[in-house]
Amino acid sequence: MIRATLSILGIYNVRPDIFDKFHLPAGVDRDVLEPELLAEVAELESLYTDPDILKDLIGAWSSRRMYAWTKLLATTKFEYNPIWNKDGVVKETETRDLDTTGSTTSKADSTSDNTHSTYGYNSGSAQPADKDHGTSNATGSGTSKGSEDETITRTRVEQGNIGVTTTQAMIREERDIADFDIYNYIIGDFKYRFCIRVY
Repeated sequence: MIRATLSILGIYNVRPDIFDKFHLPAGVDRDVLEPELLAEVAELESLYTDPDILKDLIGAWSSRRMYAWTKLLATTKFEYNPIWNKDGVVKETETRDLDTTGSTTSKADSTSDNTHSTYGYNSGSAQPADKDHGTSNATGSGTSKGSEDETITRTRVEQGNIGVTTTQAMIREERDIADFDIYNYIIGDFKYRFCIRVY
């Protein structure tokens, strides 16, 4: 028994609505994708010849692939300097424990002389009887200690080429990135999923 086959273009010519359920990320233009897809897979045979089944399968498959396509498309919109391999902000915090120690010394000297006088019998004047002499010394010292924390925060921007990759190599990689085409990627996915890839 010979299995009847149809090309994708052949099915599309009869049923141009087979792509109506094709889910695409925002930013991918259906009017650009469909003619490019048909031009790429036109003569390849379809795994599914029933247009209704093919249409539903395209809808389910593209819904499942939406996450990957959306992420891939987002990578084409990153903004960066292509010849830098370092571009970031470094934040450092330093905490210092500050100890303060102080000492005080005080000294006081005092001297005193005391004279005691007595009055003699029938005498009108006082006569010294005894005398006290005194000296006192006072010395004092003290120590005080305190602790205080100080936090210092520094922020610096690090950008440029750190030297592990040459600028020329990064330019070559940037060319590869620029050559990435989300339309070709989706078409390749479609071809792998729905076409018999025999040339």
